[in-house]
Formats: sequence, structure tokens, C-alpha cells
Amino acid sequence: DVCLSSTRVAMEFYHAARDAILLYEVVVPVKLERKLGGINQVAVLMHNDCLYLSQEILGFAFEYRTDFPSSMKEHAVFADLAPRFQLLAEDILQRQVHLVIYNLKEAIDSADGFQNTHQMQQFESAKFSIDQVVFILEKVHIIWEPLLLPSTYRKSMCTVLESVFSRIARDILLIDDMAAEETLQHLGRIKNCSAVALLSRRWKIS
Repeated sequence: DVCLSSTRVAMEFYHAARDAILLYEVVVPVKLERKLGGINQVAVLMHNDCLYLSQEILGFAFEYRTDFPSSMKEHAVFADLAPRFQLLAEDILQRQVHLVIYNLKEAIDSADGFQNTHQMQQFESAKFSIDQVVFILEKVHIIWEPLLLPSTYRKSMCTVLESVFSRIARDILLIDDMAAEETLQHLGRIKNCSAVALLSRRWKIS
């Protein structure tokens, strides 16, 4: 319609298109704020939408410029909007990664540094902590893997796994005095961590 319209009408269409894009940027994140604050498919889908828009916006003017009224060809610009959606997409993804790492940190915190696991109560706490870590990672895999670009998925999951392994290793290395039974338990725990690493093959990140 822009290409077949008068200059005045074409400019109105152009500004309406820009306004619609800006409206999405302002309204949708606010509308979905609660969802964006959790680990879920909605946040990942919005990340994808923003990434898609950032790429499509770059092509708008180039695709139609040759058919624009001559007076519009230098004024119809969309490229300035693309970086905003690229940044929004990255921000949403980083927020998801940080939420996952925060949840994993809380799960590991419940193990109380893996201290005194030769005592039954502390042993159960440590076991529950590792079980929670595996559960969270499985949940994240189920949400992320079908929706994110493969390279983005692998990079994000590697960031999460690196955070988990470094935290668990640090906690175990900080234990001052370890009973013989406790040493065997920690060896088992390390094997559990190795099992999580092996799951990365099923999670398609290795």
C-alpha cells in the first residue's frame, strides 16, 4: 500500500509501522513481566520473537525502498530499531540464565556446604540438594532445547553447568576435616556430578 500511495499517505503508513514496532517493545514486556520473571516457555518464545524482529526490521526498508515514492526513499528508516530488539532478546535470555543459576544456587545452599554428611540428617540434605539440581537441569533442558537456536541452547546450558560444577567442587574443597565415611560419600557425589555431565550428551550440549 505504501508503494502505491501518495507521499502523504505513504508517510502515514511508514510512521504507523514504526509506531507498531515501538508499541510491541513497550507493551509486551510489561504485559508478560510476571512470566519473564520465571523459568518458562513464554520467556524463551519472547526471546525468539525479539530476535526474529531484529532481523526482519533490518530488511524492511531494503525490501521495499526501490518501490517507495521518491520523496520517502531517504526518510524511511527502520534499521535504528533493530539493535533495540537484539538487546531485548539478549536481556531476556540472560535473565533466564541468571534465574536458573540462582535456583541452582539455592538448591546447593540447602546442602550446607556438604559438611558432616556422615550424619544422617546432613547426608539426606546433601542428597536432596543434588536431586534438586538434577531436577532443575532436566526442567531447563525440556523448556530450552526445543525452542532456542542450537548454538544459543548449547552456550546457555554450558554456562549453567559450569556454574553448578564449580560451586559443588568449591564447597567440597572447602571442607576442612572429612571423616572416612564422609570421604566415600563425597566420592559418590562426585560420581553423581559426572553422571550429570554425561546427561549433557542427551541434552545435546556436548
